[in-house]
Amino acid sequence: KSLPAQGAALTIIVSDHDFAAIDGTISEINERGFLVEGSNVYGDNAETIWLHPDPKTTIIDQNGKTLKASDLKAGMTVRSFYGPYVALSFPPQSSTNYILVNTDSANDEQETEAGINGILTEKTDGRISISGQPSNPDGYEYVVLAIDGDTQIVDAQGKPLTSDVLNEGRRIEAQYVPVIYPALPHADKIVVSDASAPRVEGTITASERTTQDHLYINVGSDQSTDNDIILNISKDTQIIGLSPDEKLKPGTKIVAYHSILMTKSIPAITSAEVIVVQPDITLPFESPIKG
Repeated sequence: KSLPAQGAALTIIVSDHDFAAIDGTISEINERGFLVEGSNVYGDNAETIWLHPDPKTTIIDQNGKTLKASDLKAGMTVRSFYGPYVALSFPPQSSTNYILVNTDSANDEQETEAGINGILTEKTDGRISISGQPSNPDGYEYVVLAIDGDTQIVDAQGKPLTSDVLNEGRRIEAQYVPVIYPALPHADKIVVSDASAPRVEGTITASERTTQDHLYINVGSDQSTDNDIILNISKDTQIIGLSPDEKLKPGTKIVAYHSILMTKSIPAITSAEVIVVQPDITLPFESPIKG
């Protein structure tokens, strides 16, 4: 071995003093840029800054490969050069012209899967909503997941199924990799149960039997009382679409998924598992005067 050590230079950066640089970790990403938390390369002081790449920004990984801005992920460590102008916002913001990124640094975070065991409450093109119990304490009780041809869908015995079985009310268990908003987590595997949760749609109605823990539901929001039910609300009941300072009250339209166990009384009584509050849509005023 020679002294001093010798090697091939992969990249040489000549810095203009009008520019600054940060060593840190990407903690958040949006459509405009990414948030880096770390320390200033030249001053060694702690720093947090939003950086905005443009189409001409050079991004190179640890192997010298050129990347695109869309390749950047939360958890990656970067050295990013920015400036000369910095917006005095909180945190500050600037454009970045050169980024060195370690793509391996995000692997551990990306490989950690999350899961949820619950009820499928909504299905639209390419996505499903699930409400239930997370597989780990840091998980979410309500998630929206993207599904596509790469999503493995099986029954409890491992037999492959198609996405046609993913109907509202179906009990499922889903595995996914968490990502930073606005990206949508992808459902990697879905185990479909044979059971479905009964579903009712109606309006909460004032009644002598209505309390904070017992809601009288006018099923179908009609004039008939023959099919109405009373929902027992417990600490395990999940309520979706209601802000923290709001409460369920008469006049609120809901979709509810409940236990298969119901009393034979009139109205029947059962326990609510998931309640989805429907948006209050007010039709625009239409003038009776015709032109």
